Amino acid sequence: MQRVIASVLLTVTLTTSSIAQPSDTAGVSTEPLFTRSDAVWAGAFIAASVLLFQVDERVDEWVRGDDIQGNRFIGRMSRNANLATDDRVMLAGGILYLTGRLTKKRHLADIAFHATEAVFVSSTLLTLVRGSVGRTRPYVTPDDPVNFDAFQGFKQFEYRSFPSIHASANFAVAAVVSSEMKRRWPDRMRWVPPVLYTVAALPTASRLYLRRHWMSDLVLGSFVGILTGRKIEQYHHTHPGNKIDKFFLGVRSAPDGSAQLVIFEHRF
Repeated sequence: MQRVIASVLLTVTLTTSSIAQPSDTAGVSTEPLFTRSDAVWAGAFIAASVLLFQVDERVDEWVRGDDIQGNRFIGRMSRNANLATDDRVMLAGGILYLTGRLTKKRHLADIAFHATEAVFVSSTLLTLVRGSVGRTRPYVTPDDPVNFDAFQGFKQFEYRSFPSIHASANFAVAAVVSSEMKRRWPDRMRWVPPVLYTVAALPTASRLYLRRHWMSDLVLGSFVGILTGRKIEQYHHTHPGNKIDKFFLGVRSAPDGSAQLVIFEHRF
């Protein structure tokens, strides 16, 4: 699965090499990064996740039934998809980022770095959250989906269920790349977002089959990944020349407010 994600990123970048390259920067923005709409959506997904506590046990009961657990195809697909962990996704993104820097492929380095950054930020945030709430995983307390033990998640893996970092990592990548495609090539590459979000959903669904997460864990984790990915992409392309891009991508703010990318002192 991590190879699939890496291949999609690489294919997108190589394919776009023959497309006329518009500016990838919206200009300096004075608007707040987070809006009231973001708060509303966040509240809605948190509320939805809490409401799903009521059906988590029934979903897990269905998943652990013989029809699902005895299906070899589902089992094989789930185990393979589960390989797309946050650390492996970051490793794949890091390799693509370095490849872009070394080969002087501007868009590959930019997209891969921001996708990797989104995974790191969302994973770090959710590590703190799930470590604090300490929700048990389905295979630990199958009859009690609301078993929480505060701060126990920092000590034991079995108490790190809510929310899912697997879900956030894969959806963060999908959100970044989809947003990058929309910003750079709004009338092209429309197949990319559906493919990326489908790919992201596979490892997310595998966590249900393996009984590592409740349904509510996956819903909130997916939302956090999408929100993080979109905000990171938005910030970097509306704040050209920010310190992070300067250090990792060599991006500098031009006099007209656009972004200039310098890769090992090679300016585009």
